Amino acid sequence: MLRIDHQKLPNGRTYLSVGIETRQVQNVVIHSVATEYRVDVLKDNLGWRHVAPFPDG
Repeated sequence: MLRIDHQKLPNGRTYLSVGIETRQVQNVVIHSVATEYRVDVLKDNLGWRHVAPFPDG
């Protein structure tokens, strides 16, 4: 699972983990390969959701 970089979050707020998000990427050559990425989702005390970036691809 890919984690949120906490140093990139706004300071002065408290954060609560509220789950994960999932995305799948299909690479087709001769056969199909599906790669699933899971990233952190945090919610701060103001109600804003912060999601770790998914990798390109």
